[in-house]
Amino acid sequence: MSLLKQTEEFLESSDLNERKKKGQYFTPHSIKEAALNEINLFDGARVLENSCGTGEFIHSIIQKNPNVCIDAYDIDPKMVSMCKSSFPGINVQTRNFLEMDHKPEYDYVIGNPPYFEYLERDMPESIVSKFKTWFDGKPNIYALFIKASIDCLVEGGKLVFVVPKSINNGFSFRKFREYIIKNCNILNMSFYKANMFKNAQQEVMILVLQKLKRGETNNKNYLFSKHGMNEGNVPIFTLYKDRLESEFNNSKSLKELGFKVKTGNFVWNQNKDIISRNKLDTKLLWSCNIVDNKLKLDLPKLNLSPVLPVEIDSCDVTDNTDCSGEKEEVAPDPLDLDCDGELTTYDCDGAVTADDCDGNNPNTVNDNDCDGPEKVHLRPKFQKGQYVSSTEKIKPLKGRAIILNRIVGTSNSSSLRAAIVDFGDEEYYVENHLNVITETDESEYTLEQIYDELIKPEKVEMLKMVTGNTQLSQRELENLIPINIEKKHDGRNSTNKLTIKFKKMHPHAVIPTYAKEGDAAMDLYAVEHMKDKHGNHVYFTGVALEIPEGFVGLLFPRSSVSKTSMSLANSVGVIDSGYRGEIMLKYRHVGGSNSIYVSEDRVGQLMIIPHPRIELIEVEELSSTERGKGGFGSTGS
Repeated sequence: MSLLKQTEEFLESSDLNERKKKGQYFTPHSIKEAALNEINLFDGARVLENSCGTGEFIHSIIQKNPNVCIDAYDIDPKMVSMCKSSFPGINVQTRNFLEMDHKPEYDYVIGNPPYFEYLERDMPESIVSKFKTWFDGKPNIYALFIKASIDCLVEGGKLVFVVPKSINNGFSFRKFREYIIKNCNILNMSFYKANMFKNAQQEVMILVLQKLKRGETNNKNYLFSKHGMNEGNVPIFTLYKDRLESEFNNSKSLKELGFKVKTGNFVWNQNKDIISRNKLDTKLLWSCNIVDNKLKLDLPKLNLSPVLPVEIDSCDVTDNTDCSGEKEEVAPDPLDLDCDGELTTYDCDGAVTADDCDGNNPNTVNDNDCDGPEKVHLRPKFQKGQYVSSTEKIKPLKGRAIILNRIVGTSNSSSLRAAIVDFGDEEYYVENHLNVITETDESEYTLEQIYDELIKPEKVEMLKMVTGNTQLSQRELENLIPINIEKKHDGRNSTNKLTIKFKKMHPHAVIPTYAKEGDAAMDLYAVEHMKDKHGNHVYFTGVALEIPEGFVGLLFPRSSVSKTSMSLANSVGVIDSGYRGEIMLKYRHVGGSNSIYVSEDRVGQLMIIPHPRIELIEVEELSSTERGKGGFGSTGS
């Protein structure tokens, strides 16, 4: 990570927890460069940097073109002072951008706005009055920055922001997505892994918007909409629009299949007084009870004693359990004990909690005690119970169901864990970090069939395409996971299946898909595009196949090629069974329009068919036929 010297000095001299509270994360050089490469900073352009921090983006903008006019704002006086000192020609002010008037006067709004959950009770009235109509659930401050920044753009102006991916599909961002669609086109989205920022594990993207001109409407690029997806049917933002449309052409959502999805009914931290370890009480199912996609009860971590003496050294705290469900002597990694009076612990579902450290609680550690090893009593990492002692506060569940984790990890490491619950007539509870799927009278399939679909690896692929955050909400599970259970055919219509291994050669590669049931060829998607030395357009799919011996892969153009000025260079591509490299397609530009395929387009189709091994035998004569030697045009025009 490459940051300015002044940024490194600020990180050294400032408190991490204070920076987190303010949502201060500093953009590394590689992401700044990629963001600024999305636009052409012309001389005299008016640029707004409305959360300038220590001036990371200001520095890069000036390096790209010093002949632009920049207005910069931040709420932190120390950082504003640093920017004024480093960039004396820039208008830098200590102001809260969200409280300012937002008029269309800028050609570009560029930056990395703050990121944290911004509840109405924490906002000044001036901000509440501006944005209240946009609140839907728990708003995040960066969404408010996006809305206000769009208002500051002139027609045709561009916004280039480094933001989390959660706006792409999160229900709480629905109204902000609607505002973007009404006022802008999405020009590009570039995704980055969770380890790009110092002291943060948030996945981010570069979002590039262009404000619509009068009379223009959104071009629908990067938008995917599924009827019933949410109220108002507001689309999600995705790089995989074609793939999702293809998947849903042949599939149905759980809601369409007649299944009901709800969030677990037991909020543990609001009901600690009735959590029990008595096996005669009502069962309480946690996320950690899903082990290898099966239900496993009475894990050791759910039956620990109320307090456990452990040794701490300064601010490093150890505990005696891990997240796999097995007890261990000492955890290999310390808990995150902050010296500002908060002890971070982890629940068995992976959620993070914090206990106040006031120095009087025997289960916590005060920052004044961070001066060397000592024995203290801390709540164990997973101090929970498997049972609930009273059913009066919360109505329990009853009947068969599938439970499925809500915390799914980052999109690059997403996972679906599911288990079937079948306790007969026995009642039970489900902790609220789980989703619960139940049958209805309209269900088209059994729970077992749905369970088998959900644990397939390709469902994780779909999850990566539709989730922009670490959680799979009830609405997303109900509406955005396509289920395609193959119907049984009779003997006259039976089809043979061929299983073929594939390997991703690129992190954003898309698995080849059939667009419709009965199609002979699978669509291929481009992840990269380049020109070779002969001027041909080469499209990389990021996928390699292990075609079985006795079969061959044939590459054809799609019918959409007629809308371009392209022609597949070798007419039909042949992939032999011994080839293990990446599938690529080469097109010639044959004149006419300048329309070509771009990355993420479907650029061809692949058919895999059996072929016999031919053995040639030389003979004196061939058998006679009606056509005989009749060649070109022998059957008439």
